Amino acid sequence: PNGFHENRLPEILTSLRQSGLPYETVVFSEGWEKSTGDWRQPSPHFPAGMGTAVQEVRKAGFKTCLELSPFLASPGSDLARR
Repeated sequence: PNGFHENRLPEILTSLRQSGLPYETVVFSEGWEKSTGDWRQPSPHFPAGMGTAVQEVRKAGFKTCLELSPFLASPGSDLARR
């Protein structure tokens, strides 16, 4: 759904640290899941898995948060097909 890819994470974390703003939490919003509703399946944007991305964010000194839409499912998601 978006152009984000895990290989951009180091660049983003560096920018957050260097901004001088009091960022504490990195929120993974749209794109971390395969499709809205398929939260347990890895996204092609995170081929190493969300665990690796979360570890990288924590190592950089930030907390992590996953955005969920528990009452939504994309029409093409496995959840909607079931």
